Amino acid sequence: MSATGGNETSLLSRFIHKMTKTTDEGGYRSSSFLKLIWSWIVVHVIAFKFNTIEFLTRHRELSPDSVGNRAGDVAVVTGGARGIGLEVVRKLLKCGMHVIIGCRNVSAGTQLIDRLRAEGTTTGTAEAIALDLMSLESVKKFAREVNSKTDKINILINNAGIMFVPYTETVDGYESHFQVNFLSHFFLARLLHQGLVNGGKGKRNSRIVNVSSCASFGGHVDFSDLQLKRGYSRFDAYMVTKFLQVLASNATDRKHQEEGAPIRSYSLHPGIIQTELYDGVAWLRMLKFMTVRMFKSPAKGADTVCYAALSPDIENEGGIFLANSQKIPPNPLADDVQLQNQLWDITIDLLEHKVEK
Repeated sequence: MSATGGNETSLLSRFIHKMTKTTDEGGYRSSSFLKLIWSWIVVHVIAFKFNTIEFLTRHRELSPDSVGNRAGDVAVVTGGARGIGLEVVRKLLKCGMHVIIGCRNVSAGTQLIDRLRAEGTTTGTAEAIALDLMSLESVKKFAREVNSKTDKINILINNAGIMFVPYTETVDGYESHFQVNFLSHFFLARLLHQGLVNGGKGKRNSRIVNVSSCASFGGHVDFSDLQLKRGYSRFDAYMVTKFLQVLASNATDRKHQEEGAPIRSYSLHPGIIQTELYDGVAWLRMLKFMTVRMFKSPAKGADTVCYAALSPDIENEGGIFLANSQKIPPNPLADDVQLQNQLWDITIDLLEHKVEK
């Protein structure tokens, strides 16, 4: 998507936001319905545009030769037991890495490892640790266990996410898209910071990879309503939280560079992928015979994720957005330093009482 296209969609999302500000109860109901319909249109227009581009463009496959042997390096992957995450784990193991899989169901993670071994992946090592992104206490417990097992982390891949789910609050009282897609991953990166610093002290920087979406181009940020409760739309919630991932990723990379920390941060659109995320989209379930042909496979989606995590081509270029294993302009709002700083400060305040000093 061009910078112009990204600007158009970000303007649309801000238009949605302005239209749905109201204090009248009757107006609130009608504006909520309007927001739901309009955000549904925006997210599907963006997806259609990207899907068309992907269908007509040659897929850039990650070359194993360009990555090399990464034996001795450690990667942490959230949501690594299925979908794109499963294929990411497979590729990391083939590079010889030790992979720590964060997943809600540890037995599912263990079964994944057994499956990969049975399918012929014999290199690398892996283990699964419980992680529920709906709970900040679970995030803290997961990070504590990771830090007890390794003093260095070379790659953190924030892959897990939810999409288009009805309004739900987490055990911490946050809207579920906001916490799962953004807040818990931000928290995890903070808790694993020292391990990432240690991992970047060798010949390569350590990397934080944030698996966002093309939906981020429809996102905006309203610091007075980060909980997304005003005129709630699950489609807008997805776009906004995927945008927050990109905005925070750029802020993280800039702050690490200012501090001299050997950590680079990346965000990306993995492609329109045939995964379980689309199970909640009824009309796509009915057209599954088409999506199988039009959407990318999880293995292809993992290529861009692993390119961000491993490619030497972007070793010294963080704070970028990737699609099809190449740099593209992000939502223009993501490069706004003032917005980056505001989001950073507010998020740190939200988490301050959760972080162990």
